[in-house]
Amino acid sequence: MALTLKDELKEFGVQVGTINPGAYNTGFNDRAAEEKWKWYDGERILQEKI
Repeated sequence: MALTLKDELKEFGVQVGTINPGAYNTGFNDRAAEEKWKWYDGERILQEKI
């Protein structure tokens, strides 16, 4: 996507770059799996499909 933007915007003097940060120990991945269970209700979903 960035390469396409670079080519498209070059004539207008716009430079496009990408940032690829390294891993950070924020705990996001550890908590992400837990968050699903706060809103997911498999029984309710099964009943709504019937």
